[in-house]
Amino acid sequence: MYCYEGNSEAIGEYYDFRRVGDEILGRFRWFEDDIRGFVWFKIDSVTRLSGAWWMEDVVPASAHNDPEALKKTRGMNSYVWTKQANGGFPAWAKAVLGGAP
Repeated sequence: MYCYEGNSEAIGEYYDFRRVGDEILGRFRWFEDDIRGFVWFKIDSVTRLSGAWWMEDVVPASAHNDPEALKKTRGMNSYVWTKQANGGFPAWAKAVLGGAP
């Protein structure tokens, strides 16, 4: 699950992750809106992933499981995930998970 634009509530989830070498493919969807798509990450290090996301309607079926084809798809939105040292577990995530961890 994740939040978007802020750190106050869970708005969606990532799912269907598959690792292909040093790359990760997956999907995302929002809980309350008809927003969904694909994600791709390159594992840069144990604390950093770089990659991009695409809305589902711009990704051809031939690219759903092919990182090289996905990266050539128009509508790419780049982003980087960096692990935060001692960032803690957000209250909104604990609420969705019923208090765990």
